[in-house]
Amino acid sequence: SYLPRAGVEYYYYDQLGSAYSDQPDEPDLWELPRFVDEVEQVRQALGLGADNLYLYGQSWGGILAIEYALKYPQHLAGLIISNMMASIPAYNDYANTVLMPAS
Repeated sequence: SYLPRAGVEYYYYDQLGSAYSDQPDEPDLWELPRFVDEVEQVRQALGLGADNLYLYGQSWGGILAIEYALKYPQHLAGLIISNMMASIPAYNDYANTVLMPAS
């Protein structure tokens, strides 16, 4: 809520298969490259680019944002990762040794 008051324009999108988006039952759609392409389609539709696109990814979105940045660095002004590590094996280890025992 503080971003608009600070004059920061932002877009939050609901990716395919999430909450308010379509929920197709097609296992072939759940591949990381397809999600990266989806982010690129959103960027193109909004007309954003290297002068004004700061991509923020949290949790699963952090992995997605990293993969997007690796494929399309020329389209980003910056990348912000929150609440996620860059290694799925390291995350799985953390989940198994820290998160699950704590619950």
